[in-house]
Amino acid sequence: MKAKNFLDRFHDLVSKGHTTDYAIDRAYHNSEHSRRKQKMRVKKRVNVILDCEFSYFMTFTISPDNEDQKKEIIIRKIRKTLSTACLWIANEDYGDQYGRLHFHALVGYDSKIDYYLIYKKYGFGAVNVEPIFRINPEAITKYLQKLTFHALKGSTGGLMYSRIKKRLTA
Repeated sequence: MKAKNFLDRFHDLVSKGHTTDYAIDRAYHNSEHSRRKQKMRVKKRVNVILDCEFSYFMTFTISPDNEDQKKEIIIRKIRKTLSTACLWIANEDYGDQYGRLHFHALVGYDSKIDYYLIYKKYGFGAVNVEPIFRINPEAITKYLQKLTFHALKGSTGGLMYSRIKKRLTA
């Protein structure tokens, strides 16, 4: 079984008899390599999302009435809400001011969405939707760096991806 993070890799290598210096070097190299690979996967997915007819930034918040819901249930609901999208990528985050859980997503659709249906389908709080009218690579890159950075922090659960759907062509 592969180690999940730097410390796990380090301890695994030391337990196999490698020197501390070697274990630090290998564990660091492996974690950096994993981050680079993840960034490349994110960039590829974003390009596909931006190729969709309609692209959106979405933030899913959790109302005070639903704060006691299990995170897994909320994630399942977000996945179901985004099930009609062509492709999406999302991550969980905690607010700076109050530390409240919320989710960011970059989503692509083949047709316009009904904001009200998205809100009703989610049902655990507000859904802030920002359509992407002009593709601004710098803004998208900045947003994705935030997604990736938050996903790599220990306090988040990482990135969530949709399954790639085949688009219907006429």
